[in-house]
Amino acid sequence: MNNTKLQSRLRLVKSKILGFFSWWAITLVETAPRWLKGMVSKDVQTQRLLFKSGRLYAPDGKAIIAPAAGSLGQVNIILDGSDVFFRERWLPVASRHRWQAIMDFDFLSNAPFDASEICSDVELLELDENGELGRVRHAVCKHETVGLALSSARKTGLKPARISVCDADSGSIYFNFLKQPTLQFLSQRMDKLNVMLIALVALGLVSVAFNATAANQTEIAELEKQEAVLRQTAKPVLQKHGEVLHLIELDTWLRHVFENPTRFANLYEDVTLHLPEGTWLESLSYNDESLYMTGQTHDADDMVERLEKSKLIDRAEFTTPLIRNAITGTDRFQMKLSLSEFAPHPAAERQM
Repeated sequence: MNNTKLQSRLRLVKSKILGFFSWWAITLVETAPRWLKGMVSKDVQTQRLLFKSGRLYAPDGKAIIAPAAGSLGQVNIILDGSDVFFRERWLPVASRHRWQAIMDFDFLSNAPFDASEICSDVELLELDENGELGRVRHAVCKHETVGLALSSARKTGLKPARISVCDADSGSIYFNFLKQPTLQFLSQRMDKLNVMLIALVALGLVSVAFNATAANQTEIAELEKQEAVLRQTAKPVLQKHGEVLHLIELDTWLRHVFENPTRFANLYEDVTLHLPEGTWLESLSYNDESLYMTGQTHDADDMVERLEKSKLIDRAEFTTPLIRNAITGTDRFQMKLSLSEFAPHPAAERQM
């Protein structure tokens, strides 16, 4: 093999390496879990306040009032877990926007809410061994809840950096239900670790580029032109491939929903039909054996009796005393519903 052919193959290998690192950098930015950001972000130094029952509370359990808020500055507001609906799914590796769109469609297809009534966010918990699928956690809360938290913060003179949920086990902050303004700088979207890795890759690519000799500049330019043409040709194909995968996934999900008689929608519809008139729900969550809900009602007296008439519910009970709202004439309640053995199994819903 002569010197010219050898140099041509080396340039081709270099081109392939450049393409690999380019796509790797994009995937790194899109799929990096936010727990990495917790290692270098300002969340550690920012004061965390718990929002519950319309009030802000400090970590020591004391309610925050206006005179005590002046020294706190910007804070992270942590929502109570009962105000947020969670679910998990394994999805193909994609952008966070694509994951959120899929999970929002899944949720809104099974709940009587409009997209304008809720705010949501997603977190990547882990990738599979092949790096092709990610376990994505989806969190949904009502705009009303976020609005109350912001209102409480304004009354005490605070500026929330984010409205999130805190993991009780690890203490890490997940999700962000506060709509952020237009980004002022790239670092607001990217954690410092990713910035450092991408900078190292960029330096390596610059070093490779400057090692090319002047005699091979024409050949390199030709290879780059061919690479650009190939990328433009392959881009529509890759986009169509992604759309086909998305359609296949939606088709599989829809088939499961309409062929499975024990899907989550049946349980929700059944509970809704047995609620008294003048009752509305604020949150709903469940595990393998029980369903928890909070809301307000005009008729709490026979609420337990009506719910226990459902074939899917074994027992209904209030978990906290009723709170009377003198203005609206309603009672705020929190309930636990023990599911019957033949009720829809929530684990199947999480795997959809």
